[in-house]
Formats: sequence, structure tokens, C-alpha cells
Amino acid sequence: MRSVKTRTTRFVPAAVLRDLMVRLLTAAGCAPDAAATAAEVFLTADLRGLGEIRIPGERAFAEEARRRQEGVPVYEVVWARTAKLAAELGVAMPA
Repeated sequence: MRSVKTRTTRFVPAAVLRDLMVRLLTAAGCAPDAAATAAEVFLTADLRGLGEIRIPGERAFAEEARRRQEGVPVYEVVWARTAKLAAELGVAMPA
């Protein structure tokens, strides 16, 4: 049997993430002022009109959160076909 991995999400306050980024970039050899600037640009890029700068997995996490709140988009034709199949099989469709 294949094990299923569950993905958990950690929400980190922006100030904490910024501080961590500065420390990591500085430890990797980046000048402290350059590290601080890079962290600030990363965390405020969208506010400054630079578009989003994302880390791997960030878009997927945001999409998952949005779908949990708003629901999963389903094409009407797919929903209609699902309803037809559910009726044929005697399964009640959700309201």
C-alpha cells in the first residue's frame, strides 16, 4: 500500500519571514543592507506594482485556501453530466 503524504501549511507573519530572509541572505554572503532590501522587495513587490514574487508552492497554497473558502470551480456542462449520472444511479446531488 502506498502511503499518502499530507501537506500542511504554516502561516508566518510577514515581519518574521522578512527577518528570517535577511538572516538567511546575510548568512549566505549577501551584504546585510542588500539582504534587507531583497527581503523588503520580496514581501512588498505587489504593493509596489512590481507584480508577485513567489516562492515554490506559494501559488498552490493560495489556490487551496481560496478553494476551501469559495469552492472548487466546476464547468456547468460537467455539473450537468454529473447530475444526470447521479440521477441514473439514484444518488442525490448536493443543493
